[in-house]
Amino acid sequence: MSLSKEEKERVLALAEGIVEPSSGMEKHFVNVLNGKGTACSPIEKEWLEYWQSTSLVSEQTDPAIHLPHQDTGVSVEVMPHRKKNITERDKSEITEIEHRADLTDDQKVSRITHSACATCALMAVQPLPFADIFILTPIQGYFGTRIAAIRGVPVSETEVADLIKEIVGIIGMGFIAQQAAIGIWKMVSFGAGGLLTIPLVYALSYAVMKVIDAYYSAKAKKRKLSDDQIKGIWKNAFREGKRKGKEAKNKGEFNK
Repeated sequence: MSLSKEEKERVLALAEGIVEPSSGMEKHFVNVLNGKGTACSPIEKEWLEYWQSTSLVSEQTDPAIHLPHQDTGVSVEVMPHRKKNITERDKSEITEIEHRADLTDDQKVSRITHSACATCALMAVQPLPFADIFILTPIQGYFGTRIAAIRGVPVSETEVADLIKEIVGIIGMGFIAQQAAIGIWKMVSFGAGGLLTIPLVYALSYAVMKVIDAYYSAKAKKRKLSDDQIKGIWKNAFREGKRKGKEAKNKGEFNK
């Protein structure tokens, strides 16, 4: 039996903790990966073999990709096939930005937004064509909590993730079409598409973060953004994000 593309994406997402197991077998598979059992059924064994082969290739042949440490962001190391976990060091550096007395709140948000977009943009090199949104949302969720905190609205990552889903619902087909474009481009370019889509993923993340900032800034003032306001912020931010993403890529920030 050969795994379908969807099954392979699901196995990798489960293994990296990007999605929660939704069945007994998926829960058992995650336990197996954590050393708490052995693969029993033929399909579970196939899942395990696929994951092991993918991990081996990643560790032996795929170089780490580094985003250089900058005053405007967080140093990032991303391995293809691997979820970018936000480390304690990353969080410490973000916390440092939050508490810098020489920066205004807007400057803090700008720097954290860049860090979020750079981290998400580097995830564009991972080989799963349509898995970006599942990988990026947790990353955006963390950075969103820090922006909300700066604006005076403490929230959890789950709350920010729910807001991102709401944003996607408001933007609608425009967001879905952009995600589809990323996936299709990766497939037709045989893997090189990840590097080429960095500016687009940067722009999408920039738009998400700008809406999050506007949303919590308004909430701090006991106001609520209308759907039309959110769409307007998204449109302008996406345009600005594409420009910023291209500039960063042209400066070599994503390939040093």
